[in-house]
Amino acid sequence: MYEDISIFEHKRYFIVNSKNKLDIDESTPEIIESETYRNTYIAYIGKIDNLETFNNRISILDEVFPLIINDTYSKKFLDLHDLTIYKIINLIGNENFYNNLIDFESIKNMDENLLYTGINFIENDFNITKTSNSLFLHRNTLIYRLEKIKEILNLDLKNFRDSFVFYLSIKSYLTYHL
Repeated sequence: MYEDISIFEHKRYFIVNSKNKLDIDESTPEIIESETYRNTYIAYIGKIDNLETFNNRISILDEVFPLIINDTYSKKFLDLHDLTIYKIINLIGNENFYNNLIDFESIKNMDENLLYTGINFIENDFNITKTSNSLFLHRNTLIYRLEKIKEILNLDLKNFRDSFVFYLSIKSYLTYHL
């Protein structure tokens, strides 16, 4: 059944290699954790055609993995898009020039529930129903919180540009300033 899969250890990672698409998704880390009683993160680093690509992606994973672990809102199943986002967050957090563009003082004074509500709204594809269900909130409460974010930070999370700035700013704040 699994004869086309090979597993090997590289640095501190277990690498799963297969020529076929594997049935691994967001629920897989939970299943593994329930059996092993250990925190489990899965990073899909894409199709690898050569050693240079493999080493580059592992290097990025090495660089951003501490951020992922410290992010209390991080997913445990990550793909290349997630690694890209964490790489950008790492650049923001390590560069004072970018830090001066973000109003961390206003963010620091916000209720943490507002921050997580905004992140959840963006990660749920700007869908009010999906977000209110995942946060166990009445949709009016969610809309109120989104309006509160707009009032405090002058960022409308229904607008892509504003939500992009919010997402990177909040993720950077939660990673480096909390």
